[in-house]
Amino acid sequence: MVALIFIQMICWGQNKHEFNIVKDEPRALITKVFLSNRHQELYDKTPADSVYMLSVAISFDHEGKVDTVLFPKKISEHTRKVFGINHQLIDNFKNFKFSWFKFKNQIVLLPILFAQFQDKNIILSKNFLEDYQNVWPEFGSLLNGKELILLEPYVNYHGRYKYH
Repeated sequence: MVALIFIQMICWGQNKHEFNIVKDEPRALITKVFLSNRHQELYDKTPADSVYMLSVAISFDHEGKVDTVLFPKKISEHTRKVFGINHQLIDNFKNFKFSWFKFKNQIVLLPILFAQFQDKNIILSKNFLEDYQNVWPEFGSLLNGKELILLEPYVNYHGRYKYH
């Protein structure tokens, strides 16, 4: 699955834009923001072998501070509810208390797969397939003048615990 995403990123990048792939520390922090905003009760009801696929594009200004946060427009309604994808989540990203100097005037794109520790298989549910098919945000004019940095896809394994 991750290989398919990687191939899709390469094809997308070769056809439209130049990009770099980076494995860096922002992946864990970005994932933590998603987890801290999620609806705990809905998240805990996730059936075994069910996963969530999300992506986020974060644009940084000339000081390395978050200026724009983009999610795919067609996220399944269930995933949107579980992770609270709304203005509050965007504000949580924009309220980082530090600057990412490494990403000044750039956009980072991170696909994340949320799975459970005990999962042995992945069920290709309607929600998962809808989220996978629509994993990329629509950048519009946001790419004008900014380099697109693809963070290495991240798999977050979780158990049934609260994450603060």
